[in-house]
Amino acid sequence: MAISTKTRWPLFSLGVVAILISLGALIGSYTREIKSTDYIQQAREAAPWIFWGFGSAVAGTCLCSFGKGLYRTLGIWVGAALIMVWLLLGGTAV
Repeated sequence: MAISTKTRWPLFSLGVVAILISLGALIGSYTREIKSTDYIQQAREAAPWIFWGFGSAVAGTCLCSFGKGLYRTLGIWVGAALIMVWLLLGGTAV
């Protein structure tokens, strides 16, 4: 069953918004104020950033798969790169 064009572009647009949210979370996680020098406390403070950044990257990648042609490919590649970044950050922080 094919998805109509009326449904395809809003879903793809939501995917782009989710990827932008993930990029915003990535920037915010690096520019946030560090309140403690204790590494365990820093990891606890970083966990919500990682959770929301990773979740929005996964959602954005899935929703970008509804696009067409080059836009879909670009959205999936950017989303996959963000997923890898969040996995690397999550492995070192949490």
